[in-house]
Amino acid sequence: MENLNEKFEDIEKLTIYIDKFAQVGQEMLSNFSKIREYNFYHEQMLVLILERLVYNSISIKCILIEFLKTKNPHLEYSIGLLIRNCTSDIITIGYINYLGGEKKMSKNELEEEMKAFLGNQIIRSIENYKKISIAKYKEISEKVTQKYPLLFELNEKQEIMELYNKMIKVPSMTLMAEKCNILFKNYFGDIKNRWLNYSKYEHLGILTYDILRLDLNKKIDDIVFSISIIIKASRIIIHNQADSKFDKNLYEKKIDLILHEFSNDFFKR
Repeated sequence: MENLNEKFEDIEKLTIYIDKFAQVGQEMLSNFSKIREYNFYHEQMLVLILERLVYNSISIKCILIEFLKTKNPHLEYSIGLLIRNCTSDIITIGYINYLGGEKKMSKNELEEEMKAFLGNQIIRSIENYKKISIAKYKEISEKVTQKYPLLFELNEKQEIMELYNKMIKVPSMTLMAEKCNILFKNYFGDIKNRWLNYSKYEHLGILTYDILRLDLNKKIDDIVFSISIIIKASRIIIHNQADSKFDKNLYEKKIDLILHEFSNDFFKR
C-alpha cells in the first residue's frame, strides 16, 4: 500500500488531537453538570450527544493506539462502528438546528420534537411485551409514566392501560440526514453518505464484505475526516448553549484552535 508509513504518522498525530478534544470536551461536560438541571429537552439532548462524542472519541483513540502497536488492519472495523454511532448523533445535531433555523420552530415546538426523540426509545423497547404478556406490559407502562410523566400517559383501551407517547412521530434518520445536509454540507461534507457508508459496519450484508476489504489508506483518511467533523459538531453544541453561566466564547475559541491546527496538519499539505 502506498505511503502507509505516512498514514501511521497521521494516526499518531490523530491520537494527539483526540486527546486535545477529549480534554476540552470533558471540561465542558464537567461545567454543564455544575450549572443546573436542564429545563429544556433539546439542551439535555445536546449535552448527552456531546458526552457520547467525547467518550466515543476516546474509545477510537484507544483502538488507534492498539492499531499502531499491532498493525492489525481489522481493528479499523471497531472504529467504523464507533464512527457510525457518532455520525448518527451529528445528524441529530444538524436536524435540531434545522428545526430551529430553516423551519423556524419556536422553543415550545422544538421541545415537543425533542420529547419525541427521548420517548420513542422507550416505546420501541417495551412494545414487544404486548405480544408476550399484557400484565407485564401494563406493569412496565405504569412504571414508565410514573418516571417520565411529561413524556407519556396511560390510555385505557379495551380494559388495558396502554402506554401512550403524547409526542409527534420521530422522523427517519435518512430524512434527518437530508435536512442536516441542507444546513451543514459545507461544514460536515455529505454526512448522509458518510452515515450510509458506515451503516455497513453495523448491519451485516454483502456490502459489509466489500467495505471491510477497501484500501487501508482510504479508510484511514475516512477516520481522519470523521474525527474532524466530530470536533466540528461539538462546536455547534457549544453555540447552542444559552446559559449565561457557561462561557460559550471560551470553549468556541478552544475548539476553533484545535480545528485550525487539525486542518493545517491534515488538510493543507
